[in-house]
Amino acid sequence: MAAAALLARIEEAGLVYWDDSEIRITDSTVDIEEQTRSLAGQFETLRTQDGRRLDALARYASSSECRASFLCEYFGEEVGKACGLCDVCRGRPSRPDSFFAPIDLPSKPKRRGRKSRRGRKASASGSGQRRKRQPRRKKKPQA
Repeated sequence: MAAAALLARIEEAGLVYWDDSEIRITDSTVDIEEQTRSLAGQFETLRTQDGRRLDALARYASSSECRASFLCEYFGEEVGKACGLCDVCRGRPSRPDSFFAPIDLPSKPKRRGRKSRRGRKASASGSGQRRKRQPRRKKKPQA
């Protein structure tokens, strides 16, 4: 899978032609070596940038600082006061030391007493009997 992605990138750079049955070199050998070195440099730069992004993501997840302040700082904006809305500001629940350790389940809400009646609600008169439906009146046709 990674080889296919790399080959696709090399094809985008115009170094090779690739279809399901063959790979053909499109330029001279000297040009390909130079362009391949250039691509290798681009891949190394992308790899370094991806590493930095992953490190920033790990810092974000483990930070005890306000999430909004952290993001403002990350994007180079002025850091204001704590937002009061994020999980850090509201006091997040304690996390387990290990990824595989279970998180404490929230306490179940207390159940209220059972209803004394089941089924349909009693009528407004309180007698508990159902009222008969009145037949619908037919509308007169308008002339």
